[in-house]
Amino acid sequence: MQILIMKKFFFSAILILPSFCFSQVVNIESQRLQSDSTGWLGGAGADFSYTDNGNQTISASAFSQIEYKAKKELWLILGEYSLFKGNGEDFINSSFGHLRYNRKFGKVLRWEAFTQLQYNEVTKINVRFLLGTGPRFKLMDKKKLKIYTASLYMFEYEEEADEFRTIHRQHRSSSYLTFTFTPTENISLISTTYYQPLFTFIGDYRILNQETIGVDLGKHFTISLKWNFLFDSRPVEGVPNRIISLNTGIEFIF
Repeated sequence: MQILIMKKFFFSAILILPSFCFSQVVNIESQRLQSDSTGWLGGAGADFSYTDNGNQTISASAFSQIEYKAKKELWLILGEYSLFKGNGEDFINSSFGHLRYNRKFGKVLRWEAFTQLQYNEVTKINVRFLLGTGPRFKLMDKKKLKIYTASLYMFEYEEEADEFRTIHRQHRSSSYLTFTFTPTENISLISTTYYQPLFTFIGDYRILNQETIGVDLGKHFTISLKWNFLFDSRPVEGVPNRIISLNTGIEFIF
């Protein structure tokens, strides 16, 4: 689901397959723009490749990212689409749109509200709609280390891409812990872990962990390396419950 409105532009060249295959659980923390200034930030980007060496492959992705930051408020809008196809078979085919609002109440407490719409053909999700809200806490705010945690309520509507179009209406907890460590001015490490169990059955849960290393190459360029681990205790039938990926990219921000 792509967002077309933007204030500034953001371009990313993906060097290895991106982490869009993790759109079962989207790591919003890694997509917050790190800036102390107020106003509009963000933009959009896309890439495409086609190869035919006897085996045809197509790779394409498009995304947009908008953030508005005021003294006590933050709005974040994200949209992404990704396709990777070889010999007529989809290895990645997913998209999502996300809207999040953050309100500051003092030095420690924030309140978040969000909604998300997504699709993932490979993991057999025809549509998933999310709506959630809850508190976010700043545990530490040092020059080199920032730590946040949150425990949110999330309503989830999901339609499986099976012959019966199975529909789930569920209530989950969406908790996460994230920290950003910047040992030097141009190097950062972002670690985020999500835990999303059902309120009615704790044995149905998802865990996502993402580790990101970013290196600033001057004022406008950043190169990053991301490691992702996703575990779903009860995925759609025929889909593995564990997915691991490694990807890297270079970003141009202005």
